Amino acid sequence: MICERCGSTIPEGQKFCGQCGAPAPSTARPVAASTPPPAAASQPAAPSGSRLNTRTCLLVGLGCLVILAIGACLAVAFFLPIGRAAFENVREQFGLTDIQQIRTAIVQPVPDEALPVELVTPTAESIPDFCADPLCLSFPSGLGFTATASTEPAQLEPDFWAIPEHLNVVFAGYPLTDTLHTPHIGVYDTASFRAVNPNVGDRLDELQALLDARPAAPDSVPLVPVFNAAQMITAAVEYIDFDGGSGVRFVTQYGQAVWPINNKDMFYAFTGLSDDGSLLITAIMPVANQALPDDAEEVLAGDMQSFEQGYEDYLAATESMLDSAPPASFTPNLDLLDDLMGSIQLTP
Repeated sequence: MICERCGSTIPEGQKFCGQCGAPAPSTARPVAASTPPPAAASQPAAPSGSRLNTRTCLLVGLGCLVILAIGACLAVAFFLPIGRAAFENVREQFGLTDIQQIRTAIVQPVPDEALPVELVTPTAESIPDFCADPLCLSFPSGLGFTATASTEPAQLEPDFWAIPEHLNVVFAGYPLTDTLHTPHIGVYDTASFRAVNPNVGDRLDELQALLDARPAAPDSVPLVPVFNAAQMITAAVEYIDFDGGSGVRFVTQYGQAVWPINNKDMFYAFTGLSDDGSLLITAIMPVANQALPDDAEEVLAGDMQSFEQGYEDYLAATESMLDSAPPASFTPNLDLLDDLMGSIQLTP
């Protein structure tokens, strides 16, 4: 036996240790060295629960890494200008001072009511009031007339006045009735026009050059179809762009001899070309101005000789007066006619 106090060997049968006097153990204890260690192969296999614990530890470890990465990104963003601005934005918007409140506000979505949205009502694309291939028009409020269209056959004789087949739009309910010209718009294929009338080629080229240069006060405007008369005045010149092309409008009167400018013969002219030059659009719209006589007879009844002698000065003065006349002093209002021409849309 071994003494529990000093570790000395106590012979069998003795009740006390011969070295220290301690009582002998009541039960014999084998010496540890005499017990062989268990073999490694005899150890039982780990239970299946230990594998689950290992997986759980891995998931917890990955979760910690993700949280640390997010925290690092937020910390870096805080010190960048944009991150700092976002931080201050949240703090000011919600009146937060505690860091936990600010962190929660940044991470959590803001309620919808905190983000006012400006509602924009879409506007439908305007639909033209009138279409006849290849032309569409929209009538400005205040004109009060309607349109009808027809295809006019070619007129090939005489050659100088020849015109090809074309679209002709006429207007009903026009505010002026007793006039020399019928209000209308013609649409011509320029290649066909050049083919049937070689005299218009130069005029079409002059018109294109005029639309490119846009001089403020041209001496005249080339108008096609050609009149069998001279352009006596070229007043109130304005350039107008439309969908698919551009043109020029002016107030004019044609004549073959000395003749007064008057409300029966004067008209608003518009002539333009499509962007590709393939179509010519010409409008003849009678107009009247309150400063002019209703017809020529009022002037011709006076001193005709004096009128003829001062005719050039008379034309210049009349043209200048019309240049400075307000658009609303004309019937119809020139602005409304401009809006009508500006509404032109050319269909493919």
